[in-house]
Amino acid sequence: MKIIRQLRRLEEIKNKEKDRLLVELSEIDSAILKVRDAIKRLESELSRMDIATGNLRTFGEIKSNFDQLSYVMKEEKRLKEELANLERKREETVQKLLILERERKIIKKLKERKEEEVKMELLKREIKKLDEIGVLRWRNER
Repeated sequence: MKIIRQLRRLEEIKNKEKDRLLVELSEIDSAILKVRDAIKRLESELSRMDIATGNLRTFGEIKSNFDQLSYVMKEEKRLKEELANLERKREETVQKLLILERERKIIKKLKERKEEEVKMELLKREIKKLDEIGVLRWRNER
C-alpha cells in the first residue's frame, strides 16, 4: 500500500509539472507570435522605405533615410535571433513534455500493476480465511 501512495504522489507531481510546462509552452507560443508580427511590421516598413528612396532630394533626407534603414535592419536581425531562440526554447519544452508524458504512462502502468497485486493478495487472504472457515465447519459437522 505504501508504494501505491508513493506512486500516486509521484503521479501528482508529474501532473503538476505537465501543467507548468503547458503554461510555459503557451507563453513561448505567444511570444513567438508577437516577434513574428514585429518582424512583419519591420519588413513592411522596409518595403515602404525602398519605395520612398526615389523621392529623396537632400543629403539630410538621404542620411535620415539611411539611419532609419540601418536601425530597421538591425532591429529585424535582433528579432530574428530572438525568434530563433524562442523556437529553440519551444522545441526543448516540447521534448520535456514528451519525456514527461512517457514517465507519466510508466508510473500509471506501475501503479495499476501494484494495485492489481494488492487486490490479488487481498483475494488470496480472503480465500485462505474462507478455506479455514470451511475446514472448521467440516470438523464441527463430524
